[in-house]
Amino acid sequence: MFEKAGVNVSVVHGTLTPEATKQMTSRGKKLKGDNLPFFAAGISSVIHPVNPMVPTIHFNYRYFEVDDEDGKRRWFGGGTDLTPIYLDEQVAVFK
Repeated sequence: MFEKAGVNVSVVHGTLTPEATKQMTSRGKKLKGDNLPFFAAGISSVIHPVNPMVPTIHFNYRYFEVDDEDGKRRWFGGGTDLTPIYLDEQVAVFK
């Protein structure tokens, strides 16, 4: 059972400006052309269970694609983490 849970989904598309394309190529991506069409989608969630022995979970995943002169370029990113909420006083004491 969950005490609280939230899920967000986003889907966007448009055209990359020359400034955005320049910023992406400065990070090592090889993009050719100006005003490139793009598509991006992402999902994120935070789930707090009722049981204090079960960790809180957070995840965020995203997909991004750009059409340039050589075809589609695609990237995936994100990750998941678990945060324990059961307090073990012996472990939590700063020494």
